[in-house]
Formats: sequence, C-alpha cells, structure tokens
Amino acid sequence: MFDLDPLTGNIDQLQASLKHRASASLPDGAVTVEVCADGSLHRIRLTDTGRGLDADTLLDTVVHLHATALADARQSVAVAVDRIEKDPRLRAQRDRKTDALVQPLPEDAAPAKPSAAEKQLPQQFTEPAPDPWASPGRKTTSPSNVPRTMGPPSVQRPKRNPEPADWDDDDEYFEQKRRDGWLV
Repeated sequence: MFDLDPLTGNIDQLQASLKHRASASLPDGAVTVEVCADGSLHRIRLTDTGRGLDADTLLDTVVHLHATALADARQSVAVAVDRIEKDPRLRAQRDRKTDALVQPLPEDAAPAKPSAAEKQLPQQFTEPAPDPWASPGRKTTSPSNVPRTMGPPSVQRPKRNPEPADWDDDDEYFEQKRRDGWLV
C-alpha cells in the first residue's frame, strides 16, 4: 500500500534493514554465511566441497565471509538511516534544536538569589512531640528519658602487624605442611 508520508516508509525500511540477514558465499558456493546487522551469526551452510576443507581453511573462510556479509548488512542500515536523516522536516527540527543550544541564556533565566527569609533555617523543635498512642497510665519512652549514647559501641579487633617476620613463620608452617603432604 502506498504511504502518504515518506518518513513512515523510511522508518519501515530501517526496521526491515535491522531485521535483514545478509549472506556471503564462496564463488563455488561451498561455504555460505548468513549474519544480521548486529553481527550475530545465524547460519553457516557447507556443501560437500565445503565439508572437505581442512579446519584452518574453513575457519579463515567463515571469518572472511562473516566480515563481508556484516559489511553488507550494515550498509543497508546506513542507507536507511541516511534516508531518514535527509528528511527535510527532521533536518529542520534538528537545526532548531542545535540553534537553541548555541544561543546564550537570557538574563532573566538566571536562578534567583534566596531572600533573607528563605535563608533562615527551619524552626528547631526543642520539646518532643506528644505520643498520640500514649494512654494516661502508660509509661512511654521519649527522648528525655532514654539514655543518650554517642554512637554504636566500637568493636575492638586485634591488630595484626603484617611484618616480614610473620610471613616467615607462615612460610615455614605451610612449607612443613607441603612436605608432609597436607598441601599438594
């Protein structure tokens, strides 16, 4: 069906080229490789002649054919992208965005400096808020009757001094284990 908007057709062509599988073959057709534009290898076909090739020759042939087919697949994507980029509406849109990025900022667009009232810190509450769940005879824990600590207790770990003397002791220990067959 004919599309009135050429951009839609160009986008369809790009989508088709992204899904398109390109192939490359030896002149005699002994080896054929099929790849997608992202480089994924989809199929390798060998004829009886191709199966008779030695492994190194076959590997070199597949790598060469993969590169050839990949170049063809990527070329079809590049052509489709080029057609989209040449659309006059998209070009005008891109030029407007580029021009807007190059322009200097207007003077009134600078961020306003905070006023003296805005510079004040938020009000600090000195008394704890009442506990809405407290009942008349129930004791609650509030910040005033909870003991204050400076932070979590520190864990004291023995400090190891990794001096060469320690290493020598370790080396002798493990060397003895290696001689006795504990370490292989």
